[in-house]
Order: sequence, then structure tokens, then C-alpha cells
Amino acid sequence: MKILVALDTTSQGDFLVQEVARLAGNTWADVTLLGIEPEETQNERRLNATDRIAEDHPLVQALRKHRDCFLVHLPEEASPYAQTNCSFELVGEGKGLWEDLKVCRGRHKQLLTRIRPGNPAKAVLAEVRQDPCDLIVIGSDAAAAGSEIGRPARKVIREADTTVLVVAEAKQPRRIVACLDHDQVSQPSLEMINQMVTLYQADLEIVGLTTSGGLPDEVDSKMGQILKYYAANGIKALVRLVSETSLQAFAEERARENLVALWMGRQSLLRRFIPPRSLDRILTSADSSVLILR
Repeated sequence: MKILVALDTTSQGDFLVQEVARLAGNTWADVTLLGIEPEETQNERRLNATDRIAEDHPLVQALRKHRDCFLVHLPEEASPYAQTNCSFELVGEGKGLWEDLKVCRGRHKQLLTRIRPGNPAKAVLAEVRQDPCDLIVIGSDAAAAGSEIGRPARKVIREADTTVLVVAEAKQPRRIVACLDHDQVSQPSLEMINQMVTLYQADLEIVGLTTSGGLPDEVDSKMGQILKYYAANGIKALVRLVSETSLQAFAEERARENLVALWMGRQSLLRRFIPPRSLDRILTSADSSVLILR
């Protein structure tokens, strides 16, 4: 598993990194902490080549703090990120100039810190294109334009083919409410819900869409397979039937208290009932985290 975390210099990053560290400790995921340098404003100092050895650039300081925070949550003797794998590598210093540097990597898994400048959404999408991942993690303030990452982060949720977890600090979920297109939902998405249940020690409720108070035979059969999968993993899931026309209102209401997981893959039936603007309203009204599955 590979996780990409979008960060800025605001305080929510501390909580975000803490949650990712807990998840990574359960999954032994490779993790990239991506610092987003906001577009230049009058009072901001732009990162440049001289800052490679500087200690006082705000974003550099924030990323180093986040990296230390991540590592603190995993005992060093058992951490897959302990940097014991060291080698010498040639690192480009400019045209035709190379420096032979000692580079240390994690014992089993990688914890990388990177910085990308400019538009936040474009920076995250560019990082995913260059280095694909299984999960993008952003703060809920970012999705609601409450931080430097700002409104463009919603572009990531709409356009990325990767699962996105929007983490809320305000409320820890006691229940995972999974709205799935049971004919199309992917196995990695089912496994991701499993990880969320473990991370938050939460109950699981699986939502089935209905037009007449029941489920079509093929959907009912798939629902049974999903329930067996979770039962085999020691998770008891409740089932709730929701009419297709009520799905949006149901998701908005549940997101105030629970982590809502929506399977929004390109072939998902849910995309018909929760278009982009409706998804924005769910994100804005949510007091708990939201998981957009692909």
C-alpha cells in the first residue's frame, strides 16, 4: 500500500500526520508527505535553491516537524521506516555537476518528504501521475477552503482515480457507513473500509440502494458476498436499505456523526445520484471524515 499525504503549514497537519501514522502502522504502507507551497503572494518567501540547506523556511520546517511526528508514533525498534538501509548515490547539483551523497532509506518501507509549488490540486495530481499511490489523504479544512491547500483540493477528489480520505479533526467516527455499488465495488475498496474500521475501532454499516424496498437478486447476492468477506475478517456489519432518491440526503445526515464511505469509481451507480456539486455539499457539512473510494 502507498499513501500520499497533502500538507501545508497550518496546524491541522499535525493531526493529519498522526492519523496517517496510525494507519501506516497497521498496513506497513509506503508514505509520502507532500508539502504544498502556495502560489506566491506579496508577503511569502518563495522556496529556492539556497533553501536546500536553510532551516528557517516555513514549509521546510513544517515538513520536518511532520516527519518527526510520524516517526514518534512508531517504536523505532519495530518501525519499518527506521533508516538503516544506506548507500551512496549521485545527486544532480546543476548542469553537468553531480555530488556523491550518502542516502538512507527505511529498513522495509519508505517515508518520503517532497515539496511541490503552485496550484495545490495540480501539485497533488502531478505527484500521483509521477508516483501512483493507493490512497490520497487531505484535511477536511483543505476541502472546505479553510487552509492554504484551499478549494482546489476538491479538484483532486473529483479527478483522481485514486481513493481519497478527507480527514476531519472535529469528530472521531464511531461508525463507518459504506455506500457501495455492490455490482461494481472493487476488492481494494472493500479492504480500505476494513482498514478504516480497524483504525477507528468503529462499527460498520453497509448501505444497499433500493427502488422498491428490496434489492435485485444479483445485488442481494453480491451483498451477501461482501458480508461474508467482512465476517471472515472478524467484522460484523449491519445492513441498511436506502432508496436511490434519498441517498444524497442520507449521506449528508450520516456524515455529521459517522465516517461516510462512498464508492465513486467510474462505473459506479452512485455517481448518478451524487453528482460533483452534491459531493461538495457532503464534504462541507461533514463533521467526521469522508472516504471517496475508487
